[in-house]
Amino acid sequence: MDNFTRKDFIRLTSLGIAATLLPVQKINAISSLAKIKGKTTDDDFQTAFLLAKTAKQNFYNKNFVDAESQYLRCISLAPRAIRFYDGLDNVYCAQGLPLLSVELFKNGMALNPGVIAFYDRAARSLMRLELGNKLLALDYQAKISSPSLLQDAAKLYERAISIDNTKKYLSVGYEKVLAKIAIAPLIPGYKVNRVFKNLKNANRNTYKAAINQKTDEEINALIKKIDTKQRRELFKNKEIEERTINMLLQKKKYYDILQKRGTLTTVEEFDNAVKLFEIDYKDPNSLRKLRLLYYSNNRFFDFIDVRKRFAAASGTFHGYLGVMDTMELSYKKQQAGTEVLDEALLIGLDIKENWSLSFQNETEVVIKIVKILLLLSRSSEAQLMIEGLMMKVKTPTISVNNKLILFYSKIFMEQNPAMSKNILLIGAKEVSEIERMEMESKDPNLGLVGQLADNKSKDKFKDNISLYYQLFFAHMALGDVTSATDILDRLLVNNPLDSFVLTRA
Repeated sequence: MDNFTRKDFIRLTSLGIAATLLPVQKINAISSLAKIKGKTTDDDFQTAFLLAKTAKQNFYNKNFVDAESQYLRCISLAPRAIRFYDGLDNVYCAQGLPLLSVELFKNGMALNPGVIAFYDRAARSLMRLELGNKLLALDYQAKISSPSLLQDAAKLYERAISIDNTKKYLSVGYEKVLAKIAIAPLIPGYKVNRVFKNLKNANRNTYKAAINQKTDEEINALIKKIDTKQRRELFKNKEIEERTINMLLQKKKYYDILQKRGTLTTVEEFDNAVKLFEIDYKDPNSLRKLRLLYYSNNRFFDFIDVRKRFAAASGTFHGYLGVMDTMELSYKKQQAGTEVLDEALLIGLDIKENWSLSFQNETEVVIKIVKILLLLSRSSEAQLMIEGLMMKVKTPTISVNNKLILFYSKIFMEQNPAMSKNILLIGAKEVSEIERMEMESKDPNLGLVGQLADNKSKDKFKDNISLYYQLFFAHMALGDVTSATDILDRLLVNNPLDSFVLTRA
């Protein structure tokens, strides 16, 4: 019987295809007839057990023909062992053959009328058929003269519970069938999606509530269980990768719950945030949580390595700009020397030269580079770089034009605050056309600023707030307190709660 087939199995039941065409109420009549002679010996079961391992491997390798034949052989050796039926059911389901699963478990139930597991599997197979393939289900329903496959499934559970009412999985399955029966009339209607969506959301909320009620110790135990749980062996790289991702996502949910509770000590919170980040280096939410902890503990330099890992994993433009930001901050906090600025500069130049950037993104990179150059006291290079970009500006976007005007003014703030003031006055349109022409005739570079100001055809006072903040500093640097105070008054009229003004009033 090495080449044991499905037909052989059905023949052994002495029922043939009739077993699959009888309604559920006639199962009792079948059970007395469907018997394979003889009992399963220990040797038979051991042979079936070893053969099932080979069948399982063939299933994972998607060699379904051999897997089916081997599982059928296992069933012939041990017809009362549900595990072999489950294996064959997986083979049928993987091929989209729900009718064969129904056929399989009805015959198995006929052979084993006292084993409740077969009633459960038969009920599940009917429910899968009803919900998974409506046309096929209706055809099958007509052949067996059944009013409802879901009702048949419910009757199977009722019969199983009458045999043994101690098994929880039977009551759970029964409740699930009843729930499906309750919403079945709504399926043809337009509300079906809403019904299933609400049901799905309710189940999800119930699960979340159950998890949130667990203690920190119980959550940590669940995290450990993810690694220690015994799982079936996988052979396909894609399946292994998917399982790994799902395990990591589950851990991530648990770590996130612990993080949000606020019950952890500082050490535990930090350790938890690190573990959360290590699950997925490219997750911005995990990065944000870790950044808050690093910064609140004055560990700006240490955070550079975290930023680098995020940038490498995400491979995004803003990921690398974040590295530059952290390097700049660590220098300002006196946790690193100029070598970290040199590295930040190299990152910025590499992005500018080798990445395909929109003009807006190029503007962001240039501004980052300019900030680094100013910290390195290389203002001439910063001026040339930003002027080169200003010559290319065509966009009417107010924020882009104002960023360039603002940082261009900052280049001159220390050594030439008057130039910085003029840049800001032109950029904020605080001078007349005649005054602007006179200023530009004295310094042609101011003409570039004028072009940026002209790009902003529809800007208002509130659009130029950042320029007025900087203009205040320019007036103060020149000792012009009256003009600086006038700027504060105008800002206060625009926004009485402006913190910049209130801290300087």
